[in-house]
Amino acid sequence: MKASVVIPLLQGGLYIRDCLQSLQQQSEQPAIIVVNNGSSDDGPDIVRREFPDVTLLDFARPLGFAGAVNAGIQAALTTVEPPDVVIALNQDTVVDPGWLAAIMSAFVDPAVGLAGCLARFPDGQIQHAGGTLIEPLWYGRNRHSIDDPAPIHYLAALALGMRVTMLDQIGLFDEGFFPAYYEDVDLCLRALAQGWRIELVPAATLIHHEGALQQTSPRHTYMLERQRWRLLLKHRSIAELHEIVFPAEHALLQERAAAGISDSLRAAYLQAILALPEIGRQRGWTAEEISVIRGRLIELRSEAIARERTSRITGLQQALHSHVLPYASAPAGTDERVMAEIVGLSPATLPDGAEAPSRGEHPATIATDNKQGTDDTGVSAVTDLPQQSTNPRRPPFQPGTRPPVAIVILTWNGLALTQRCLTSLRANTRDVAYRFIVVDNGSTDGTVEWLRDQPDVTLIANSENRGFAAGVNQGIAAAPPDHDVLLLNNDTEIIEEAWLAHLRDVANNHPDYGIVGCLLLFPNGLLQHAGTYMPQHNFWGYQIGGGEPFIGQYPGIREVEGVTGACMYIRRDVIATIGGLDETYFSYYEDTDYCLRAMQAGFKVVCTGGARVVHHENSSTKLNNADWWRMFSHGQRVFLSKWRDYYRQRYRYGL
Repeated sequence: MKASVVIPLLQGGLYIRDCLQSLQQQSEQPAIIVVNNGSSDDGPDIVRREFPDVTLLDFARPLGFAGAVNAGIQAALTTVEPPDVVIALNQDTVVDPGWLAAIMSAFVDPAVGLAGCLARFPDGQIQHAGGTLIEPLWYGRNRHSIDDPAPIHYLAALALGMRVTMLDQIGLFDEGFFPAYYEDVDLCLRALAQGWRIELVPAATLIHHEGALQQTSPRHTYMLERQRWRLLLKHRSIAELHEIVFPAEHALLQERAAAGISDSLRAAYLQAILALPEIGRQRGWTAEEISVIRGRLIELRSEAIARERTSRITGLQQALHSHVLPYASAPAGTDERVMAEIVGLSPATLPDGAEAPSRGEHPATIATDNKQGTDDTGVSAVTDLPQQSTNPRRPPFQPGTRPPVAIVILTWNGLALTQRCLTSLRANTRDVAYRFIVVDNGSTDGTVEWLRDQPDVTLIANSENRGFAAGVNQGIAAAPPDHDVLLLNNDTEIIEEAWLAHLRDVANNHPDYGIVGCLLLFPNGLLQHAGTYMPQHNFWGYQIGGGEPFIGQYPGIREVEGVTGACMYIRRDVIATIGGLDETYFSYYEDTDYCLRAMQAGFKVVCTGGARVVHHENSSTKLNNADWWRMFSHGQRVFLSKWRDYYRQRYRYGL
């Protein structure tokens, strides 16, 4: 049997060489077609210059994943000797020796229409061993073991063998899933519906640098939801839609709306309404059946809009409560009219899905009590640490270093939270030298007394609460000058032993990765944070992935606009270049501000999917009954006074 390999290429210059070289090492050479999917980097030139036997198809604009693979398949089928099997392969993969022979062996069985591969992350952990659709709403989940008892409903198109005779029967990838997501699930479901088998081939192994080129965008969650609904409409029966899907979707919408993060669903419902007539005709539904389903989708969208309009303040308040780090006293500032004054919006029209971009779960003031282990220079530096450098100049980068880490934790009451945090840190932090620096902001619940009894804690006890930024700066100043710094909320819980070593290694293996964040999970397993961004239509910071079911999305290392101060790794040369946090904020936005300052100094801010931390939000704010709105409004006003022109130029958005 003959095989052709089709590789969509989009900004893949860093990876395409390794991918093609690994294909050249196979015992039998397949025909290879690379589809330039609108790249502007040197990827196409690498193919032309170094791989003359590879067919390169050039397209000036991206076709999307499905469109690019389809173009490659059609080109393969018009050759003198067309293949029996076409294999779609991601550009950021490296296949193992024997990979091609293994995947082709599956097609000896004439009933097999699709064959998938066992994909590993670069660290050797299994990334994909088939996928499962989670009922009833069909979010996808990768199986991470060949022994996983979950059924295989689909095979990922990162490396997917397709029998040509099957494609002749069921068609190619559906390009309606532009630009990406769920097109492979759709193809597998269509194959199964026609009686073909899909088979995972454990011997067909490869490394997948997933997420290496992923560009996180505000559209990511929306695209997942939109494509999920296209899949539901294409493959669910009318009875299933009415009896199972719509009731479950209604419950999901209520949950998302309560958290202020339903905007992606609302937008996805609109796209489902627009796609419904064509899909309904293809499925043979009557006009009346299509009309009833359209009505249910309109009801969902209308409910989303109504909930956002009537509960935007309260929904936002819940989201902010889950991110705020309270203060006993807050400076007199603005009231709810601050939004209208600053960005021209009234509280009645606050933005969709808003979440606080910055947190400071427990701020601090003057160092009045220092525990053992405090570095002498660190103590004196409490007042000497520059908050901001007006002329940043980066010191030289030392690649491959493995510095010790100062873990800076702020507390303001919440003794049980702090005890749980430190217990999990001690039990689950391996392979890195670290020390604890805890800055207390006037706790009255026994927190200070308990911390004084901890021999591995450097304690800075403040008599009053000066704010998150000031407390962090005290902790940074107390850290030895050869230590990197990790900011960590006291209501976090560590669940992975390699988390800190991974953050340190990411930061110190690239000269520009000055600030590194990780994935934060809610205790119920939902994703809370995979980076932050400021949307174009408002200046309420958004958490990337906030509230999504966690199914392994956002892997790899991605450049982001910001990461939350709940878990922020800061390389020492960033501090040497731009100083500490801006204490003008007191609370909220100071972490976003710090990330922007670092980027302006030439550093990059990244979020890695290789480390996960549980964040037990909402505890401290309720405990201390802090005025979240006053602090948030003050922080937003300070932020816009500093960054209004930057965003006006970036988004061409007049305030």
